[in-house]
Parts: sequence; structure tokens; C-alpha cells
Amino acid sequence: MKFLTIGLGVLSCLGTLGTFYFGWKTVLLQRLRNSLTWKDIESGSLFLLREAEKRFRPEVLLTTSGPGAIVANLAMSQARRFYPIYTIMLEDKRSGAFKLKPKGHVELSTHKWLIHLPEQLCQEVNKRVLIMDDCVMSGDVQAAICGFLETKGFPRKNIFFATLVCSQIASETKKAPNLHWHLNPHKDLFFPWGRWF
Repeated sequence: MKFLTIGLGVLSCLGTLGTFYFGWKTVLLQRLRNSLTWKDIESGSLFLLREAEKRFRPEVLLTTSGPGAIVANLAMSQARRFYPIYTIMLEDKRSGAFKLKPKGHVELSTHKWLIHLPEQLCQEVNKRVLIMDDCVMSGDVQAAICGFLETKGFPRKNIFFATLVCSQIASETKKAPNLHWHLNPHKDLFFPWGRWF
């Protein structure tokens, strides 16, 4: 009877360890399934630029953050076509303000973000502007940027927004970009540079 109790205890411990192990493996597999590789990013970036060129014929690129600049640069280097690029800096209101505010930028605001847009872009009102980004969650940043450019004299038809990933939420609330490569129905998605939030 004593050996039976010890044996059942050992089996119980092994079962608990197995549960943790397979739970951990499931999380890793789920993350792998919901991850974009560098190859995906390259393919999606090139797709965005080629489609935007067909539909819109951009003259200037505007990227909305570091990852947006990665998307634009990957696309241009693969297509071997280069455009002047302006980059927006996004300041997350939830994690504290920048210690030094960028000079030569106009500040816009959404619920979550402070958007620092280069003032020099406002002198390009006669150009067709392609805005490129890695992802759109709510569409608020896109709406703020497009609205601001329109107030500065850019005709709406001369602004085209393209993003690698668009959330189902932005699509359902009619705040989706003009072009996207992947529609994300779930929240968890991992880029090579980190989790989509």
C-alpha cells in the first residue's frame, strides 16, 4: 500500500509537470503561429509599395514611427525606387513624455499618442503623400494625420495610407487604411521587433 501511495504521488507530480510543459509549448506554438517573420515583412512591404504605385503614384513618403520607417525602407530597397521620406515620431502618453521635445515638428494628439509631424512636410502641399506604417489598431493616428494634412491644404485625394497590418476593429469602425497587407482578427500578433499592442 505504501508503494502504491508513493507511485501515485510520483505520477501526480509528473502529470503536473507535464501540464506545465505542454501549456508552455502551446503558448510558444500559438506565438509562432501569430508571428510575422522578416520574410513576411519584406513581402508585405514590397506589396504595399507596388500596389500604392499602381493606385496612387506617390511622390513623397511619410512614415509613422520607427517600424513604419522599416517598412518603407524595405519596400524601396527591394523595388529599387526611392522617394523623399519624412518620419513622424509617436510619443506614447501612457509611458511618460519625451524628455526633449523634437524641434521643427508640429504636435498632434490622440487618446494614446502625441504625434510629432515634421513641419517641413507642410511645404509639400502640391505632392501626393503615401503614409506607410507597420500596423493600425484603432485608426485614430491615421485620422489625426490625414485631418491635419487636409487643414494644411493637402487635398484628400493626394493622401494615401498603407499599412502592413490592419486590425479588425479599424476595419469595422471605417478607420482602415486605403491599403493593407494583412487583416488581423485577433489582438496577439508578433513582429520581428516585438509584440503588436
